[in-house]
Amino acid sequence: MSFNVKKKVMLALLAGGMLCANSAFAYVHWYGTAGGFVTDYLAAAKTGVNLEITDSTIVEGDDVSSPVAIYGGYDYDDSGSVTGNSITFNTTLTIKDNAEIYGGVAVDNPVTGNEVKIRNGIFGTNVCLYGGSSSDGNANENIVEVSGGTFMAGSKIYGGYSSGGDANNNKVYFEGCTFSAGSGILNGGCSEGGTANGNDIYILGDTEVISSFGVLAGVGITAARGNNVYIGNEDATTVFNNLKFLQLFGGLLGSDPDHLVADITGNVLHVRTAKCSVSAVGAFDTFNFTLPASIQNNDKILTVTDELGVNFLGGTATVNVKAANGVKLNKDDVITLVDSGDTSDTFVG
Repeated sequence: MSFNVKKKVMLALLAGGMLCANSAFAYVHWYGTAGGFVTDYLAAAKTGVNLEITDSTIVEGDDVSSPVAIYGGYDYDDSGSVTGNSITFNTTLTIKDNAEIYGGVAVDNPVTGNEVKIRNGIFGTNVCLYGGSSSDGNANENIVEVSGGTFMAGSKIYGGYSSGGDANNNKVYFEGCTFSAGSGILNGGCSEGGTANGNDIYILGDTEVISSFGVLAGVGITAARGNNVYIGNEDATTVFNNLKFLQLFGGLLGSDPDHLVADITGNVLHVRTAKCSVSAVGAFDTFNFTLPASIQNNDKILTVTDELGVNFLGGTATVNVKAANGVKLNKDDVITLVDSGDTSDTFVG
């Protein structure tokens, strides 16, 4: 089922109302204020909801103890899985402080194949986006996709999150975004009770990071393996002007954010650009580089600026290099793949 929510419908229901479909378990429900801000917006079906918002929307949360919540799918009676729901904002979206957006959310049951898509957003402090979130169930194969947006301090983005289950095979896509004014986290899959395997994060064109921001492909308790971080588009034509505060990690274990340890097995960093600077890199066992057509003699592909440098925890990393169409290099030209000022770890390949 699909809902296309336009401004006239929102205004009609600002006093608090319900838009029903042909099912007792599929409805859109929100509460509003006299000022015209949508303050609680809920699509509470469990499966198959495709919710599209096409007019400018301001989502306001004034109190950290009672933040705004937007759900694509919601297991409101704790009776079944939340599967295949999506919420899409095809408009400029302004989200105030402390708001939360979920493609799907459950308590004890799985959330699978849910999606949040935002085409252009201005995000306040402490805003959280979840493709899928479950307290005790698995959160697998969920997606967050943001193309155009500015994120402030405390932003947290999860492809999939589970407190007690697994968070596997989730994806996060970011293109044309700016991360500014305070630290934040971009997490492919996060499990506080199981595995976080096979998650992917894509940092694509026109993205800027001007304050500390952590990219964590997988964070789990028992395993965080086979995760990927992609920097740049597949054809290696992306030029990044400012990623220098970005911290990139493949697989980490632990429940305390200040005391995570690496689980590097099968985690891959894909660098598909050149002259890119980031703050720190760690917990990968493979680096895949795609040289762009613009590459020249003595260029550097990836520069790591923080004192943490590139940290394999004393391990050995494998490096694979390929050239995009149009690369023209001569014999004896030198390209630096990673410049961190640290020679304590070993690359092979």
